[in-house]
Amino acid sequence: MTLNEQQIKAIVDKIVGEIGGKEGDIPVGISNRHIHLSREHVDILFGKGYKLTPIKDLSQPGQFACKEQLTIIGPSMRAIEGVRVLGPERKKSQVEISRTDSYQLKVKPP
Repeated sequence: MTLNEQQIKAIVDKIVGEIGGKEGDIPVGISNRHIHLSREHVDILFGKGYKLTPIKDLSQPGQFACKEQLTIIGPSMRAIEGVRVLGPERKKSQVEISRTDSYQLKVKPP
């Protein structure tokens, strides 16, 4: 199915309106390094049944920054401390870092 320009504009305007923007606005967010955790990994790291502690809502509806922070270490054995956990829990755990962080950790992210 191919959409024409008018159909695409209508879809974008509907989505932007739903998240509180003005017609024609496209919200862009930049985030620092952060971690998304699965229920399994929350249990391993913080204890069985632990609940993440929200401290601030994010611009994405239902997403929040948590009080919990972790240290990440790559093959370089250099640590990056105080990496914020974001909630809610996800199906799979994921660490998001900058390209500069990848050099420090000596990893090659996708």
